[in-house]
Amino acid sequence: VWLNLVSDYGGIFKLFFNLINGKVSIPKRSSEKYRSMIGCLDPRVDLEPNLQLGRPEYEPALSLMAAKISYENSA
Repeated sequence: VWLNLVSDYGGIFKLFFNLINGKVSIPKRSSEKYRSMIGCLDPRVDLEPNLQLGRPEYEPALSLMAAKISYENSA
């Protein structure tokens, strides 16, 4: 939840400022904007455009992206 708050409000200082002003809303896990820890740390949602089928790094990158997407929010 804290990583979502920090990323949604643009950093710790802006989060603190909005907290003082009462403008912070805690995201729900079922919300479309909620991201897992992996989603917060690695914001990529597409494969790199220079990856091509048959290259040695294609399958590991595809496996990594599939594993990441499987842990993301279904909303």
